[in-house]
Amino acid sequence: MPNIEISLTDNSDLIKDALEDQLEQALIAVGIAAENNAKREITHAVYDTPESKSGYVRTGRLRGSLTYSPAMNEKAVYIGSPVKYASYVENGTSKMPARPYLRPAILNNVDEYKSLVKQALSR
Repeated sequence: MPNIEISLTDNSDLIKDALEDQLEQALIAVGIAAENNAKREITHAVYDTPESKSGYVRTGRLRGSLTYSPAMNEKAVYIGSPVKYASYVENGTSKMPARPYLRPAILNNVDEYKSLVKQALSR
């Protein structure tokens, strides 16, 4: 009978690290796309409406402040703005109608985000 040797190598840490890298790339890709979509939405919601001609100041500050932040420990990506009035524009106030730009940027592009995740995880 022939002498057969079998050795096993545990590569689970390498696989885990590779998956974490792919996930990070997926979150970054989704963040970039979501930021761009939100900037496009805010242009329509704030600047391309009849109300936008009614005395609201349009400096582009809110649009320019939109950014994303991947949170690897949560397996999530956040998009938003540090500008204090960002939530007032999104949700409105008692004196100003809501002009959502984040929700539409997310909800109208779910398939795009799923595709970006699939692409990143299949590399």
